[in-house]
Amino acid sequence: MLAGYLGELSSFFDRRFIIAYWAPVCIMLTLAVLGAAAAHWGIAVALQAWTTANPLLQTISALIALLAVTILAYVLRASTTPLIRFYEGYWPAWLDKTLGERGRQHHLRRRVLMRDQQYRDFYFSYPHNSKRTRPTRLGNALTAAEEYPFQLYRLDAVLWWPRLAPLLPAALKESLNAALTPLLVLINLSGLFGLLALIGGVALVGDHLLGHAQPLWLFLLVFFGGWL
Repeated sequence: MLAGYLGELSSFFDRRFIIAYWAPVCIMLTLAVLGAAAAHWGIAVALQAWTTANPLLQTISALIALLAVTILAYVLRASTTPLIRFYEGYWPAWLDKTLGERGRQHHLRRRVLMRDQQYRDFYFSYPHNSKRTRPTRLGNALTAAEEYPFQLYRLDAVLWWPRLAPLLPAALKESLNAALTPLLVLINLSGLFGLLALIGGVALVGDHLLGHAQPLWLFLLVFFGGWL
């Protein structure tokens, strides 16, 4: 059934959607369900209940789960821009003044060392203008890429790239998609695991406060494992 569903899905969405959005959401929800089952019933009991359930109920549950994954994957795709900007280091003022400033100072020091010792890596890793240094490695790499067309052609990449991208040859578009997809996969997995760690950790603490004893290893695995 899953193979047939994926086949139908591929006719509506492209390969990048399935790999970069649908698959990470599916992984996150699967881990969330397994964590909830382990916390409340135990994996063995939950699996036994599933295998002995009515086949019609199993089918309906599976279809609902696949629909939920698809809807959440679409929401995740709509959130691509703010999520990438967050990983670039465009943070709220309260976070930028604390963690953001520390990140910028770290990268300013690393920028000087790399410029003196590894200029080629420095060229691709940091913007030429030190005032544009971001608090994250991804933010600095993308800012350096934005500077490149301005240095050569005096073009603002943020303004012109969305307008020029549709005019690119098909082969170049495929190459860019192949390079962009792994970046999106890792960012989406990272963001979803962080969300799972936060929600799952709070839920386990709430269960403990309500008198439902939970093993310590489960909290450590969900909260600290998810953030890691």
